[in-house]
Amino acid sequence: MSQKLYVAGEFYGIQKYVLGITAAGAGQAKRLRARSFVVQVLEEIAVDELGELGDIQVVMSGGGQFVLALATGEDMRARLLAFRAEFQRRLFEELGGELSFNLGWAESEADARRARAGERRRPWAAIMTGPDGWIHKPMRFSDIFPPCDVCRKRPATEEWAADGPPESVCKRCDADRRIGAEIPRVEGVRLTEQNAEAHLLGRGIRFVRPGDGGPGRMLHRHVPVHPNGNSLVTFEEIAAKAIGDDLLGVLKADVDDFGALIARHSQAGSLEELHRISRDLDGFFSAAVQRMIVESPEWKPAVYTVFSGGDDLLLVGPWDKMLDFAAALEQAFSAGPGRLYNLKLSAAVSFMPPRIPIRHGVERAEEDLKKAKAGSKNRCVTLHGVWGWETLRRTLGEGRELVRWWECHAANRDVLRRLYRYTTTDKPAAHLWAWELRNFGSPRFEEARLFRLWGKAVLANWEKPSREETRAALLYALTATRTRSH
Repeated sequence: MSQKLYVAGEFYGIQKYVLGITAAGAGQAKRLRARSFVVQVLEEIAVDELGELGDIQVVMSGGGQFVLALATGEDMRARLLAFRAEFQRRLFEELGGELSFNLGWAESEADARRARAGERRRPWAAIMTGPDGWIHKPMRFSDIFPPCDVCRKRPATEEWAADGPPESVCKRCDADRRIGAEIPRVEGVRLTEQNAEAHLLGRGIRFVRPGDGGPGRMLHRHVPVHPNGNSLVTFEEIAAKAIGDDLLGVLKADVDDFGALIARHSQAGSLEELHRISRDLDGFFSAAVQRMIVESPEWKPAVYTVFSGGDDLLLVGPWDKMLDFAAALEQAFSAGPGRLYNLKLSAAVSFMPPRIPIRHGVERAEEDLKKAKAGSKNRCVTLHGVWGWETLRRTLGEGRELVRWWECHAANRDVLRRLYRYTTTDKPAAHLWAWELRNFGSPRFEEARLFRLWGKAVLANWEKPSREETRAALLYALTATRTRSH
């Protein structure tokens, strides 16, 4: 058997690139999905072209990164150096440095990943440095006036007025818009020059649609579409599907300690097992999660996939449905790859209005996810708290019960608002809570009686951590009963 060289590659800065648009209107959903789709295709192109250097075996792949075992041949290291420089040059010319590509190789998988990590500290070095030092030409950007209305990074050369106010856009964002228009009908891609419908890094791309035969990599990620099946639902329309306030929920989740798991298997040399784990995790996030969405009449019309694959995901939907989906996601993960490989999941759900760029909600979810992973991990941050998964499910159930009592007039918003305030104060507030319960509602009304019994149970455990759960449940209820802001 020929000696192997392990090659580790990654597209770095994916989230910043995907979310790096200034627009926040009707076209935002379309452009986000197009950029996420572009990253998926870039990974396909990189692996395909590395396969032209020699026989490859995929060790792990997904989420914009990969590790390959490449059969060594004559001058393979020199050929990899040339490949990295040429691929980086094409990527830099296409995206202007918005997304970087790192590639490292070594005789062991662990050393290849370390070499890739080292490349992060010297981005674009392959095209910006030479034997005589810095190469200045790639560092000089051409004039961008007038700037593109979407990315603000390239000169505007095209005019758009199809689905909103007129916009002047660059060629790259124009291509994103056209790809985004095809997304509802696309399940995957083929890399071919024959009848190519788009180009990326000089490679022809043909979209695979339902019913198309022949080879092609399935890259479908669910996005909600209008009944005609031809246009994406906007984030404003998604938020309108929430109960109460029209807010989006941004769900970010990933597997806990996955890097440590990779390191253990690399050190032990169990690369077949690592391949199996990577394949199953990517299968869960890229396929099983998508099935969860499309097979649910509640989630299919409302949950938007920004990205989902590898060991993480980023979804957007109505705030209340994303809370329910987060709880269901963890349950499905624990019953699947979590149980199989003893893995846990952490997540965060942040709320945001739909009329601002989605990146603001994602940034908050990113910070909250760090809080979930601090300490014991296997938790979810939302509703102004850090919760174990069973506690979150219990809290959501309590919040829904409060909403039900409000709907049947057993409790009103003023009472819920005051009770919420009592749970958030540092001052002694138990007596105020008790007074509120004595002075609201008729005990002869069954639902009001149940509401009072709930309040008394909270009062009996006032100094315990369950008061924090009550605070979160009240926040849920207040958000769910808030008058829509239009």
